Amino acid sequence: MNGMSIPEQSSNREWQQDDRILTDAFDTVARELHPRLASAAYQIVRDAAAAEDIVQDALLATWRQRRAIDVPAGLPAYLFQACRNRAFNYVRNHRRRQRTLASDSEAIEHVADGGPSMEQDLAAADLQRSLHEAIAKLAPGAREIFLLSRQRGLTYNEIAMLLDISVKTVETQMSRALRALRQRLQEWRS
Repeated sequence: MNGMSIPEQSSNREWQQDDRILTDAFDTVARELHPRLASAAYQIVRDAAAAEDIVQDALLATWRQRRAIDVPAGLPAYLFQACRNRAFNYVRNHRRRQRTLASDSEAIEHVADGGPSMEQDLAAADLQRSLHEAIAKLAPGAREIFLLSRQRGLTYNEIAMLLDISVKTVETQMSRALRALRQRLQEWRS
C-alpha cells in the first residue's frame, strides 16, 4: 500500500473532485465576464493593454482566493470590484509617476531659468498639501466622484455609468464635495 489509509484516499478524491468543479465554474464565469471586465477597466484607465493586464491580475488573484469566494454566485461582483480597485490603483500610480517626471523636469527648468521664488514654491506646496488633505477628508463616495470628474475628466454621465448610479446622485455628491472643499480651503481663497 502507499501509506494512505482508505479514509484519507477518499477525502483526497473528494477534494480533487471539488477542486475540478470549482475550476470549471471559475473558468466559465471568468470567460463569460472577461469582455465586460476589460471594458470596465478600460473605462477607468483608458489603456487597452493596461486594462487587459488588470483583468488578468484580478483573475489570477481571485483564483488564488477561490476557496473564500462563493463561486459562481459571488464571483461576478467580486471580480468587478477587484478590477475596479486595480484600475484605480493603476491610475493613481500612473499619475504619481507622471507627477514625479513632471516635477523633475520642472525642477531642472526652475534652476535653469531662475523660476519662482522659494516663498512661492513653499506656498504652492502648502496649498497642494492642504488640497490633498481636504480631498482625503471627503466622504468616500463624494471623493471618488470628485476625483473621477476632476482628475480623470469624466463627465457626470460617464461617472454614473461607471459607478452604476444615477446622474442626479453624481451631481449631488459633486456638489457636496465642492462645498466641503470650499469650506476647508477658505484660508487660501482670501
